[in-house]
Formats: sequence, C-alpha cells, structure tokens
Amino acid sequence: MTKETLFTDLTDASNSLLQLARELSYNTISNNCFYIISEIPRELFDFETKLRKNNRNNRNKNPVKLNEVIADMEILYPILYDVNLVIYKSKKNITIIEIRYFSRNSLDVEYRKLVENNPPMLHCKVVYPPYHKDGEKVDINWEIGNLRHHWNMFKLFFKVRRMETEMDKRLKL
Repeated sequence: MTKETLFTDLTDASNSLLQLARELSYNTISNNCFYIISEIPRELFDFETKLRKNNRNNRNKNPVKLNEVIADMEILYPILYDVNLVIYKSKKNITIIEIRYFSRNSLDVEYRKLVENNPPMLHCKVVYPPYHKDGEKVDINWEIGNLRHHWNMFKLFFKVRRMETEMDKRLKL
C-alpha cells in the first residue's frame, strides 16, 4: 500500500472484506459503506476490557464515506505500520467498516529502524467471537454486544466452569 494508491487499495480491500463477511456470516451486508478510524493500542488488555473500550470509543465517532477517510489516512500514512479493515456494524442499509491501524511509533526502537522504509501492510479480517465453532456462520455484529452475544458468552462461561470442575475431579483421583 502506497500513499498514491491508498484510495484504490482501501476500495479493493473493502470489497474483499464485504465478500468475505458475506461468506462467513448470516447477516445482511450492505454495499453502502461508511468508515471509522481507530488506533490499535500497544497495551495488552484482557479481552472484555479491550472490547468495551473499543466499543465506547467507536460509539462516539461519526462514520464517514471513504473519500473523507482518505484525507485522514494520508496524514497518518508516515506512521502506519499495519492497517486492518474490520466490519464494526452491519445493518440492512449500511455497513460501518472500522479501519484499525497499528502505529510505527508503537514498535520497539530496533524493529522500527528495520521496517521504517517498508510500506504499511493492509489486511481484511472477520473477527470471530470466543464461542465460535468451526463451520458455523457468525453474527458479524457480535462485538457491539448484542443480546445473542451476551447469551452465548453466558453459556460459554458455564461450559468453561464445568470443564474446570471436571479437570479438578480428574486431578484429585
């Protein structure tokens, strides 16, 4: 991805993401895309803290069209190391794509010197929830914390507790 090809690269990546999401989820995915930008923090949080913090930050952002995002991405370009496109929210008439970027400033100094002349990497991702089973289609909106997600996390919690109890029983034998 270069600064000159930023628009075409993000357009192509968005189309690839939409196609991937349609294959892997049962949600209706609209071609009417809006975008938000967020930085991937270097700090390591536990899963739920990271998810809550990300959702809180994204709720306050106004989704915009790709043309408007390109201006911000061109400003950020010198510090971009890795760019990930993820569907943040999908409704019948609109799809909000989150552009998550990892800054070169977050890298270790030695590694930053090694990759300073490399162009940023670009990836499209469909994020699976922790309770996802192979071959099963996913609810693309699970990260927002809808009712189905909370129910599945509740079931997963008790499944894990039951497995821990069984392991404890086996270890005592």
